[in-house]
Amino acid sequence: MLKLSQHYVLRNRLSSQHINQRNFSNSRMKMAVIDFSIKDRGIAVIGLNTPDSKVNVLNESLNQELPSIMKRIREDKDIRAAIIISRKPGCFIAGADISMLESCGSGAELEQMARGGQKMMDEIEASDKPIVAAINGICMGGGNEVAMACHYRLASSDKKTVFSQPEVLLGLLPGAGGTQRLPRLIPFTEALTMVLSGKTIPAQKAKKLGLVDQIVSPVGPGVTDIESGNMEYFEEVAINVANKVVDGKLPYKRTMSYDGKHKSLQDRLLESVASRWGFARNYIIKQARSTVMKQTGGKYPAPLRILSLMDKTLAGRGTLDEEAKIFGKLYDTTECKSLLGIFRGQTECKKNKFNQWKTRDISRVGVLGAGLMGSGIAQVSIDKGMKVMLKDITIDVI
Repeated sequence: MLKLSQHYVLRNRLSSQHINQRNFSNSRMKMAVIDFSIKDRGIAVIGLNTPDSKVNVLNESLNQELPSIMKRIREDKDIRAAIIISRKPGCFIAGADISMLESCGSGAELEQMARGGQKMMDEIEASDKPIVAAINGICMGGGNEVAMACHYRLASSDKKTVFSQPEVLLGLLPGAGGTQRLPRLIPFTEALTMVLSGKTIPAQKAKKLGLVDQIVSPVGPGVTDIESGNMEYFEEVAINVANKVVDGKLPYKRTMSYDGKHKSLQDRLLESVASRWGFARNYIIKQARSTVMKQTGGKYPAPLRILSLMDKTLAGRGTLDEEAKIFGKLYDTTECKSLLGIFRGQTECKKNKFNQWKTRDISRVGVLGAGLMGSGIAQVSIDKGMKVMLKDITIDVI
């Protein structure tokens, strides 16, 4: 973990490098979502900033922009490596744009969308120039799938930095390679828990599991506000890490071909036996299925379809193709439509559109029902200086 004292050494070193480097000022490119530039020693910076949103999401604009950026990185000989970083404090990528999912008329259409997402992740991973994910803030769903497709993952130790695959909470499963990349990076049982529960894990646990390669501590107060200072520092660290990766000073990996050698001996033995012997694999899946049935009563199809696919993944037979097919089929279920509707309702309620209307001063209150609740409301209102009319079906209650 990088410490505060290293910040100033790093800043001075990068500044001296900047003086002698080639002038990349003409290499800046601003798009709807992506702010692209080339910095120290040919490190491309892909800055994400979804317009008119507090968080970054995977939407149509990003889906169109990122492939062209990857093409630029691939063809530009001056670019040695790249980092993907957020321009929004407290958020890397919060996942897919729900409106984009809801715009699909059928599961078949969503399946094709999933295949497009998989293709984008494959292109990131296939890059012959290392791509570093600089994660500062929430990294959920499709955001985590983007991070896993990168060759090296750097995460802030800030408490806002958390990782999850919450698709199951919407009646879906990870559709951009998550079911195949996650168990290659972290122990299979941990991956199974993440995709079945949708729960978040903090950066420190992500590092321990192998989802993250390096943790960076915030720098604290400085000449600018803490938030801006930390974002600036984090980008400097990420650029420095990318230089070390491309120079061979830090190892990196391509997730889909990774052998999981960083996992503990116990986890590697368990996964090796389970992949070869059906009884061991059946035991793991049976335990997970028992938990799912206890929690859902079998009334939600997504967890069961996830279990089926993850079973094949552990056996070495899981594929991106099947992931996309299941993603589309789940979208057509009543449960998925209902859960998406609930999510949409919760999101709209948080916006509280009624704040835009000017409220009137209230001086008189009428309360129907003089029971415990009604009398309590009446008492509080009287204490606030309001005139109260309390009405009930019997005078004795009043």
